[in-house]
Amino acid sequence: MPFSKNRNKSFADNPKEFERVFGRSLYLWIDLKKFLRKKFKNINEEWKFFSEGSACVIKFVQGKRILFYITPRNHQFEAAFSFGDKAVAAIQNSDIPQEYIDKLINAEEYLGGRGLKVDVKNNKHLTVVKKLIAFKILT
Repeated sequence: MPFSKNRNKSFADNPKEFERVFGRSLYLWIDLKKFLRKKFKNINEEWKFFSEGSACVIKFVQGKRILFYITPRNHQFEAAFSFGDKAVAAIQNSDIPQEYIDKLINAEEYLGGRGLKVDVKNNKHLTVVKKLIAFKILT
C-alpha cells in the first residue's frame, strides 16, 4: 500500500513513519539519494500530496525538467520515468535488462514520451533505476 496523505502529511519529516513505509527498502532509498548527490548536480526533490487517500509522490527535477517520480510503498518503492525517442533508442542499445526494454518499447507513446515503471525491491532493481536516471539526464 502506498503512503497516503491521510496517514501523515509530514511523512518526509517523520523518521519512524518514513522507516515504517520504506521498511526493508530504506537502504535502497538511501543508496539512491547518495548516488544522485555524487553523480549529478542540481537535482531537487519535491514531495507531493495530491489528495486524500492518494499516494505520496516524490518528484525529482533538474531545473524545470522533470526527471522521474518515486512512490513509496510498504518495503519497496516505485520509480516512474518518461523517455523521448532519443533516450528510448539509447536504452534499446544498452545493457538494461531486456524485460525493461520490452516494457518501454511496448508502452504507449504520449507527447512526453514513453513511460516506464520499475518496482525497486532489491539492488538489482536499483541498478536498473540508476542506469535509467543516467539515460534521462544525459540524453
